[in-house]
Formats: sequence, structure tokens, C-alpha cells
Amino acid sequence: MAATTEKSKQKKTSPEAKSVLDQPKPKRAPVQTDRFTWPFSRKNLYWFLASLAVIIIGYVFLGQGPYDSFSSLTLGPVLLVIGYVVLLPVSILVRDKRGQTNS
Repeated sequence: MAATTEKSKQKKTSPEAKSVLDQPKPKRAPVQTDRFTWPFSRKNLYWFLASLAVIIIGYVFLGQGPYDSFSSLTLGPVLLVIGYVVLLPVSILVRDKRGQTNS
């Protein structure tokens, strides 16, 4: 009777189930962690700081003097347009020649 209890304790599995259980688990591909790279270079920073300086100077000239003076009527708005319309987009769009690939 001891022999029957030992057999009943063992799991009854089919030959197909054993072959599936005996197979090694497939290995997962290693997870690649892409590091964040800043798309702007030092050149972009210099252009951005120049545009920021021109914009600040434009606002200073806009607030200086009487309302009908040359600096507040002409020079301030011209500097603001140059800062916002020219220099700021240039600071975003300029690229380094080192970062470009010939594809």
C-alpha cells in the first residue's frame, strides 16, 4: 500500500507536457535605455542669449523717453521685431556641422 501512495503523490503528466516543461524559457532581449540627448548645442545657446538681450534692450528703449521720441517710437519696436522674428527662430533652427551626417 505504501507503493500506491507514493505513486499517487507523484504528478501524472503526459509526455507532451513534460517536453514543454523541460524546454528552457526563451531569453528576453536586453532592454535598451536610450539616454536623452539635448538637441541644441552651445551655438544655439549663444544665439538664444543674443536674441534675449536684443529683446530686453528693445523693451528698455520702448519705455525710455517721451512717447514720441525716436527710441520709443522706432528703435524699440525694430529691436523687438529683430529679436522675436529673426534671432529667436535662428537660435532654434541653427545646426552644428559636426552633428550632420552625409546620408
